[in-house]
Amino acid sequence: MPKAALCSAAASPACAWAGSLNAAAKGMGMAYSKAWRIIKDTEAALDLQLLNRDGAHGSDLTEAGNKLLDTYLAIEEKLQKEAEELFEAAFK
Repeated sequence: MPKAALCSAAASPACAWAGSLNAAAKGMGMAYSKAWRIIKDTEAALDLQLLNRDGAHGSDLTEAGNKLLDTYLAIEEKLQKEAEELFEAAFK
């Protein structure tokens, strides 16, 4: 998966909860233009639309955006558990 896709997946929860890319970017201390570029790059790399954009009414995740987010979060959870297990095993 392209690096931009991972960045986008990480940013997606904030967008899903904030209801707008601008609010999500601000919540992460990121410039809107950078967040927009990450989303556009990810959409181009995956050939998917991740956000439904409604101008002044904000944005929400598309079905593909939700799937990417769910997949990212599941992978992140598994990796975190594995990292904790490996760390514990290293110090037994």
